[in-house]
Order: sequence, then C-alpha cells, then structure tokens
Amino acid sequence: MTQKRIARISDIMRTSTLFFSAHAPLFLIMAIRFRCTWIMWLSIGAMTVSIISLIAIFVGLYSTEGTLLRITRTRPAGAEAAAYLGTYILPFIAIPSPDIWDMVTYGVFFVVAGAIYARTSVILINPMLFLAGFRILEFDDSKVSSGFLVTRSDVKVGDKVSASRYSSDVWLAKKVHH
Repeated sequence: MTQKRIARISDIMRTSTLFFSAHAPLFLIMAIRFRCTWIMWLSIGAMTVSIISLIAIFVGLYSTEGTLLRITRTRPAGAEAAAYLGTYILPFIAIPSPDIWDMVTYGVFFVVAGAIYARTSVILINPMLFLAGFRILEFDDSKVSSGFLVTRSDVKVGDKVSASRYSSDVWLAKKVHH
C-alpha cells in the first residue's frame, strides 16, 4: 500500500471517530426508547463504539506535538446545530416500534449522514465534545489555510494556537496564546 493510501485510510478512520462520537447520545436515546431487545442491544453496541471513538479523540489530543497556527478567521457552529438535531428527531417521529426493515432504513440514513458529516461543516456539531467542555470552530490560518479546531478555550482572530492535526482538516488545540 502506498503512503498516500495509508494516509487517506487513516484520515477516514479519524473522521469516523468524530462522527460516531457525535452520535453516542442518539444511540442511548434509541436504547431507552425502543423496547425491542435486539434493537436495545444494537443501540448499546453502537453507543459503546461511539464512546470508544470519543476516547480515541482524547488520546489524539495528547499524543502528538503541536504546530503553531496563526488564526485569521473563526466561525462557530450555528445553522449546522439545527440541521444536526434533525438526526435525533427521525427515530422518534417516523416509527414508534421499528421492525428489521425500519432499522435497515435507519442504517442507510446513518451511512448517508456520515458521508455528509465527513465532507461538510456539520462536523462542527458534536454533543459529546460539547458535554466534555470542548467547542469546535471553523478557522482560517496563515499557513494551513482552513479547517476545524477542537478547543476548550475562546479563540479569536490574531490568536496563536498550538494544535495537533487529527485528520486532514481537524486540529486539536493544545494551548491558546492570546
């Protein structure tokens, strides 16, 4: 396998951890909401994968050296939050007691949502990171051009941020220099 292909697979895996971790609350709600035993266990399994994904993000936060970013623009999540909440409503409005085909439909929706999540600014929304005290900002930098920054600090234009690259366009802030 070429280095470029390995890097692409690594990037997909890391973006997937962000997607799965963002949906842990949804899987918990589904485990509580749907009384069917196999759906409950499927939801608990998916929630477990989501929590492991969140742990992988935290490990990534502390495992690599930082690069100094000079922030030239930031944008917090806004409209993306409203669109994202729609994914939480779908399982409750559509069908009160899903059968196997309903769950297959939810699975297809989840795959499509994941593809959209990975390629758009919906990546700015992650309730699990928000609950852990993080926020995700879209940013521009004088060197790397643009991306998403996971941070606990308030980041403003002109700040210098020591951050590590988590995936091709996601950075984990280690320290903010105001």
